[in-house]
Amino acid sequence: MEQPQRVFAVDWSGAREGAERRIWVAEAADGQLLRIENGRTRDAVAALLVAEAERDPRLVVGIDFAFSFPFWFLRAKSCGSADEFWRLAAREGSRWSEELEPPFFRKGSWNDEWNRAFFEHSPYRKTELELSPRPETVFKLVGPRQVGKASLAGCRTLLTLRNAGFSIWPFDPPGLPLAVEIYPRLFYGSKVRKGDPVARRGFLEGELPALEAGQVETLAGSDDAFDAAVAALSLDRTRERFAEMEREVDPVFQVEGRIWSPETQLPLTLRSGAALSRRLPEAFALTVELHGRQTRKGSGTPYVSHLLAVSALVLEHGGDEDEAIAGLLHDAAEDQGGATTLATIDRRFGHRVAEIVRGCSDALETPKPPWQGRKEGFIERLSSASASVLLVVMADKVHNLSNLLDDLDRDGSRVWRRFRATPEQTLWYYSRVSAVLDARPETSGHPLLERLQAGVAALGERLQP
Repeated sequence: MEQPQRVFAVDWSGAREGAERRIWVAEAADGQLLRIENGRTRDAVAALLVAEAERDPRLVVGIDFAFSFPFWFLRAKSCGSADEFWRLAAREGSRWSEELEPPFFRKGSWNDEWNRAFFEHSPYRKTELELSPRPETVFKLVGPRQVGKASLAGCRTLLTLRNAGFSIWPFDPPGLPLAVEIYPRLFYGSKVRKGDPVARRGFLEGELPALEAGQVETLAGSDDAFDAAVAALSLDRTRERFAEMEREVDPVFQVEGRIWSPETQLPLTLRSGAALSRRLPEAFALTVELHGRQTRKGSGTPYVSHLLAVSALVLEHGGDEDEAIAGLLHDAAEDQGGATTLATIDRRFGHRVAEIVRGCSDALETPKPPWQGRKEGFIERLSSASASVLLVVMADKVHNLSNLLDDLDRDGSRVWRRFRATPEQTLWYYSRVSAVLDARPETSGHPLLERLQAGVAALGERLQP
């Protein structure tokens, strides 16, 4: 993609009346703030951006509302893509907001018990979970940092921009003109208390000395203008990075959208396509909280070592961040709290992670059912499990079997005293899991499966009389 020459940032508003006073448009190029103004309606702002793109398409626009909603909510509304949701929200969004249709709410936080009751899934999108400070949930309609009304109102604008030839990231292949979702607070973080005019002025004079005196007065006098201008100048500083953009490969971001982060500018993308964020260390913190007192059977090795190894194997074999997080937490629901822990994972890391963890668990109830029945049920479910579940299962079984073989070499037959299953049952289980994985086209011939098959053969040799 060609490098953009101009950058616009829009501080948006979902207000029913007087939105034109609160919507600010900023333009920046070559380190200079060329424009900072308000007074346009939402439709007029869209028309301005389209006209500017027609004059010169080499521009990027950052707008501060959510470009889509959580994956599960789109599915509940029978929308298979973001643009389907935009059309639906353009028709129904005002009614959802005015009638307070669940899961939208007006007061408090989603953590309140009243609100938590109707959130079976996380109220956050994956992109919000990877950021710090974290934006509010899109379902919140009133209160500090709420973005729900603005996002519903913005869907019509996204349709207008798409129809005018804009590439809407990350749903479309990158191209100019380009529209990206922004969260202005990420551009200044804790450096300034945005609601304090004196603090805004101090930030502007210290961080943006090239601003004209009149611009400083405008931005110090309005936190909305401040957000738009700082965002435009921040995006302008990274114009060359837009030329390096690649099409988004994460299926969740392709539906839910993604906030353009000033910390990385572009996602830190591995060759596998995995994008890593703060969610991964947050998942590790929960892993330690849940499993920190456990040790591997028959040794003093912290059990967390196994969970780290599984997550590492997932990443090394092309897994994305959700799958790596599930690798860390794959035993959490089964061993540390069942359905309650699974619900916590869903709220903190999203529905996809929770479903992978569910797929890797052979039981959620306590006490656990008898060993043989649990394993037979797990093997049966594995035959229809998702590719993500299969990847984490392979990593888990490879590491477990590798440790078992090492223990047998070191301690001999005494190892079996640590397990409920007999040696014959253990060989049967790994053999059946290996066979099911070999029958699945997603995993047949996979390097991890080959390692698992070699381990099964080695275990069979050790059990021969």
